[in-house]
Amino acid sequence: MNILRRFIALVFLILYVIGTDDVRANENLHLVAITNKSISTLTKSDIHAYFSLRKQLLPSGNKVVLITLPLNSPETLRFSQIVFDYYPYQLARAWDARVFAGKGALPIEKPDKTSLIKFITATQASIGYLLLDIDEIDTLSEQVNVFPIEE
Repeated sequence: MNILRRFIALVFLILYVIGTDDVRANENLHLVAITNKSISTLTKSDIHAYFSLRKQLLPSGNKVVLITLPLNSPETLRFSQIVFDYYPYQLARAWDARVFAGKGALPIEKPDKTSLIKFITATQASIGYLLLDIDEIDTLSEQVNVFPIEE
């Protein structure tokens, strides 16, 4: 019985160490919203309103096109927890309810960072989110507008 407890403790210790490596790897990454150059300002409350499907038009009158990454991606996890204090599956449920009620359209899901950036660059009034380091933010700022979500 004592051996089983030690084995379980060892497994939890290993899982903890693996988990903290992921956290340390993400410390240098910043959650940002990226938009087509047609959108010049974007606040955290705007991001919340658009991604909760409560606000669908930009001040210019254009309909917003929302772009997301897969629900199981680290970006989506951090985005949903920072902006909504939800887990991604809870955010997906909220989207489904709004769509079912006829109050919005589901965001377009892109499989990876590259395709998300390419789509946003080519699509007017589009908004997405990414985890980026400082160098990536500087490089990406030439193609799209980048807005910090977390301070």
